[in-house]
Amino acid sequence: MKKIAACALEDHNHFVNIFVTDEAMSVALFSPYSGDQDAISSDQCGTFLNQHNTSPFMLNNGIVVAGADLKEGLAGKFICIGKTTYFSSPVAAKNASVECYGSGEITDRRSMAWFVKNGWLSAPTTRNPMSYFTKAGTMRTLQLERMQLAVQLIMPFASESVTSDYNSIQFNYSPTYGYRCNLPVEEFTLEQLQNHGNGWSPNPVLALSGPESTEEDKDAEFSVSMSWEDGTAIEHDSEIYIDSTGGYVPLRRLVLSNGVGKFRIRALGLKAGESFKVKVGWRYFTGAAEKTVLVV
Repeated sequence: MKKIAACALEDHNHFVNIFVTDEAMSVALFSPYSGDQDAISSDQCGTFLNQHNTSPFMLNNGIVVAGADLKEGLAGKFICIGKTTYFSSPVAAKNASVECYGSGEITDRRSMAWFVKNGWLSAPTTRNPMSYFTKAGTMRTLQLERMQLAVQLIMPFASESVTSDYNSIQFNYSPTYGYRCNLPVEEFTLEQLQNHGNGWSPNPVLALSGPESTEEDKDAEFSVSMSWEDGTAIEHDSEIYIDSTGGYVPLRRLVLSNGVGKFRIRALGLKAGESFKVKVGWRYFTGAAEKTVLVV
């Protein structure tokens, strides 16, 4: 994993424990605890922090741990809020049950999100379908659903393992308590993330090229290329979706081979002087690039 950045959890009195392997990722949410319950021992804490990777559905809420057992220099006691949650990549984990996932969840350019609602940590869910029809951004989606975002695992390519360098984690960074992760990662603030102040974006972008015009009932060929925001080419396969506001699209899905591909659209039924838009994107992120074509 390349990047990690602050996420949109308004209450910075919470922090997250993130445990990642090639095949899976689990998240636990902690908050300061001032009650009378004793903290579990250091050995028990070590077991607790690792057991949810093999026992993902164990109810860990209510466990009190000493801060020093979570992270060096962290004083006081902390309580695990809600259920420790678990995400397994069915592509990487051969023994994972694909039936546990919705038919549209395993796609390129997707974000697995852990939300906090009414003080509880949700199970990981694919965020993109939530904003597919509204075209709302992350913050707008959170406002609509009355949730906060604790952790987000961004996965540009469904075929990659969880720890792939293509993936990134966004998380709630508490200025006081920080976070805990078993991977070495880079840190960026929420402001840097939103304004791309780090000069980097976690998701690929598409570029669409083709003719400015085409004749009535004739084919027009278009080329698509995939890169990072700074223009660096991405030589990776990715399935994209094609759409058009007019004419006829013979194939609406295209697998980019090493980040590039071609497709055609016919100006079927259109007359000279009319125009239409060609759009390409991913299943739940349409219109990543578009081009207007005039019929002559």
